Amino acid sequence: MERSTFATVFAIRESRISKDEKTPIEVTITVNGERCSFSTFDKVEVLKEKSLFDVFEEHNEQQKAMIGNGISKATHWCSEYTLRLCKDYITEKFQRKDIYLRELNINFIKDFHVYLLKRMKQNTCSKHLKLLKKIINIAVANSYMSFNPFAPYKVERTPVEIEFLDEDEYDSYFYMPILVDVYDNILEVKLQFWAKQEKVYFELINDYTLKSNGYTYKIFND
Repeated sequence: MERSTFATVFAIRESRISKDEKTPIEVTITVNGERCSFSTFDKVEVLKEKSLFDVFEEHNEQQKAMIGNGISKATHWCSEYTLRLCKDYITEKFQRKDIYLRELNINFIKDFHVYLLKRMKQNTCSKHLKLLKKIINIAVANSYMSFNPFAPYKVERTPVEIEFLDEDEYDSYFYMPILVDVYDNILEVKLQFWAKQEKVYFELINDYTLKSNGYTYKIFND
């Protein structure tokens, strides 16, 4: 007795989604290898699949609304900068403008790390990578993803040894005024700040008072 096979598949096509975000159900019936497809009159609403930049931009907009209320402009600027770096990376790597959350894996953050290291130091990279991991945690918390594929990836900072100046070094590097010239009650002074020299002008008010850029300075004798 010859064995028969039968299968039914229900599917939707993204290419047939209408303006009201609905699409007809397509049915494919296969009998003994013979396939027949048709569309039903029933339409279903298609939920928009979340992308990385959907979540990232939503995060940054929420941050922007909180500037001055626990969030600084600098923090928001850093988030926008990380978003721009991600966009540049995806454009260069995949020739795309965005990427779906379901497409992310640990290789994505590894390659993004390499991309960043070509442009900045490790400790700066770590700030951008930690924010990226935070964005994916938000996606998981909102049930856009079932898990964070970046969770196993460790983001480490390079230890930085801080050297402190002694009193003599501080005096020589931070404040080295050199009187250049005096004319019409104006003192031209050259200041040494680290390895940089700046020229500053003071107005001589009297023997004990100088003025510059709206600030008044008193001269004290040792």
